[in-house]
Amino acid sequence: MKLTLNNVGIKKTVNVTITNRIARNALQVAKTANASEAADSEDVALTGQIAMIGEVIDFLADVFKLNEKQIDRIWDAGFVETQNAFADVSAAIFGAQPMSPTEEKAKK
Repeated sequence: MKLTLNNVGIKKTVNVTITNRIARNALQVAKTANASEAADSEDVALTGQIAMIGEVIDFLADVFKLNEKQIDRIWDAGFVETQNAFADVSAAIFGAQPMSPTEEKAKK
């Protein structure tokens, strides 16, 4: 499957085979996001959100085989654009647009 990072300023398209490792890493990012949204204290929530940003960038770097300069470019990219890039890759992996925990609760 072909994936691109154009929305974070990196003109790179890769043909990705969705492996168990890639799926597991995407789920780990989602788990961290879910834990930060469900946290009882603001400190725990912020710690989770900080971890999630790093996990998203590490995930994208792994999937797209980015070099250090490209990884730095993602660190300097817009937060929303980076989250959208992760959502696009995640949707490609799992075949559906991922929902945040708050969207999931609202659906019930």
